[in-house]
Amino acid sequence: YPLPESQLDRFLLCISLGYPSPAAERELLQGQDRRELLKGLSAVLDTEAVLLAQQGVKHVYVADVVLDYLQRLVAKTRASSEYHGLSPRGVLSLQRAAQAYAYISGHMEVTPEDIQAVFAAVTDHRLGQRFVPAHVTGGQAMQTIAQRILAEVAVIV
Repeated sequence: YPLPESQLDRFLLCISLGYPSPAAERELLQGQDRRELLKGLSAVLDTEAVLLAQQGVKHVYVADVVLDYLQRLVAKTRASSEYHGLSPRGVLSLQRAAQAYAYISGHMEVTPEDIQAVFAAVTDHRLGQRFVPAHVTGGQAMQTIAQRILAEVAVIV
């Protein structure tokens, strides 16, 4: 069942993993239960490392000119009658996701490219965009609302 708009706004990102390749799917069919493989995994990060990374993300700098760009993108979402614009919670999520993206990319300042990298995953589900598999569209990728907005809003820094 589709979630109401207020509940969609509570999810930071919406991503699609897609379907496995035929070869990977064959391995799934021929192999052991994938849940059994989880037993052999070990942690990559401990609790302290995760908390340290969370604190590091909060300290990634966002310059005023980058905030201006972010606000122009958000204003564009709110200027349409096709969908509900990005909420204040959505705006904060977009900023924090861009900071996290910058952090894991190894730099301590958000760039417009960081915002662009996370924009669709943070906004499409909030704007009512539903994932449409390529086989439904004849193998052609559909342009999402977020992609349209990114194309229409100039980066001025």
